[in-house]
Amino acid sequence: MRSRTSRHGFWREVLINLALGLGIAVVLFALRDLPRFKDVEDASLDWFIQIRQADVADDAPTFAVIDFDERTYRAIGQPYYTPRRHLLKLLKFATEGEPKLVILDFDLSRPGSEPGEEEALAAFLRDYAGPVPIIAVQPVIRSLENPEAARTQRPVAFREITRDNPYVYWGSALVTVDDDFTVRRWRVWERSCTPDGRPEVLLPVQIIAAMLVEYGPPVHDRLEAARREIFDALPFACDAEDGGQVRTRETIDVAGRAVLIQPTWTESRIFYSFPWGAASGQTFVNTRHLVTRPALPIIDSDAGRVATDWLRDRLLIISGSYDEGGDVHVTPLGEMPGSLVIANSIYSLMVRGQVIEPPLWQILLFHTGAIFVMSMLFARFTSFWGMVLSGAVVIVALVPLTFYGYNHGVWVNFTLPLTAVWWQRIIRGLYER
Repeated sequence: MRSRTSRHGFWREVLINLALGLGIAVVLFALRDLPRFKDVEDASLDWFIQIRQADVADDAPTFAVIDFDERTYRAIGQPYYTPRRHLLKLLKFATEGEPKLVILDFDLSRPGSEPGEEEALAAFLRDYAGPVPIIAVQPVIRSLENPEAARTQRPVAFREITRDNPYVYWGSALVTVDDDFTVRRWRVWERSCTPDGRPEVLLPVQIIAAMLVEYGPPVHDRLEAARREIFDALPFACDAEDGGQVRTRETIDVAGRAVLIQPTWTESRIFYSFPWGAASGQTFVNTRHLVTRPALPIIDSDAGRVATDWLRDRLLIISGSYDEGGDVHVTPLGEMPGSLVIANSIYSLMVRGQVIEPPLWQILLFHTGAIFVMSMLFARFTSFWGMVLSGAVVIVALVPLTFYGYNHGVWVNFTLPLTAVWWQRIIRGLYER
């Protein structure tokens, strides 16, 4: 009879702990979009990214960067803007190397002080006949009166003269900067307004690059179709008072992947894979999937004197990392220039796609199972040892599952059951008093 009573008492404790744990989990899940809970989830995903950095699939796209680094910037006299003759020389060098595409990550909206150089670059872009596609950046500015309103495009003369060129494209290079000044997320599209006041969906260089790699140029029609789908789902006006929009789960097709046009906080994360070698004092990084070289030897040499074979079949980004350029960002892998943020986000999109969160029923099923095991441990051991063993069970069971999901672009948040264990410990401690 004593054993029977003990057994009944054990299962009674299990049911009490199960109800308590599930109640805590439901509350935590309902509050998961609050800033503090987002910070915890961000930190846990940052940790996984740091562990898995440089773990790149053999068949993944390869990248190259021509970097206007600090040495290059000082050698050319620390100009207020990058001289057009240098950009023209780099573009000619780049296209001769036969990369898959070239991304020119410079603001071309402000004309330089040398009209002859400006005209030479304009002529090159206007008459450029491929075959390597070029993606340039369309800069935008935010409204001071209403920062959430659609951004205004800066006039770029080069864009107007290349509008019908099948080998020249213009996209956004904006990213989302979190409250801790860390870049963790890319942006699927931008609400923008042309200089003459027309609304335009501005697609990012990541999507344009993925389309070009998958289909080859020209892809103007595919990009225009994506813009129309986005605008039809989330229309906006340039004179809107606020940036409020309804939520939608509609997608666009990007190189065979369904991409949500309004992803959640987690779905828009970048799975960083390439760290910045310069952060450890190296002058360049040379790996199988990423080659970074300074621009100075190229712009200082005569045509044909610098080898171009390291560019072949890579996605090339021409950008700057010098201090005054302001294009160095904090990321989960430490500081890196905008060129590597672009490379990482393109890799993340093309290899993993947007981050996938498991369906709600799967999340609830798993958490119910985990909390049931925790409840049994709390019923069998003291509150302290129940918490220790429960946390160990969650880590042993869930962290490997999270690693498996991470490899397939799926994120399983292992912090929720751990937080539930912690709160269960506090509540049980109050109850036992």
